[in-house]
Amino acid sequence: MMISGAPPGLKDAEKLVAVNVKGNTMLPLYRHGDTLLVAKDVPVKFGDRVVVESRVSGWLGGTLVHHNTEHTVLIRGGNPKHDVTVPAADLRFFGRIVWASQ
Repeated sequence: MMISGAPPGLKDAEKLVAVNVKGNTMLPLYRHGDTLLVAKDVPVKFGDRVVVESRVSGWLGGTLVHHNTEHTVLIRGGNPKHDVTVPAADLRFFGRIVWASQ
């Protein structure tokens, strides 16, 4: 299935994952009940909104600060004081938010 208006590098719907926001840890960016479409296996750059799944912490979302072979750092909810670091060995899923129902 082709996606109309897909971001660069995204060709088919099989690369999209729907994630429902639960709680308010992503405020003011996203709030409880929002649905996010997340593209996996697409290029990302620092400052992109992303969602990761950690083996220890579960699903986390925020603004990408750092991503390499050792760890990924996100700012949660747009507040630099709420950053979280996920070790690469703990990372189960990584994707860029390409759409949100707000």
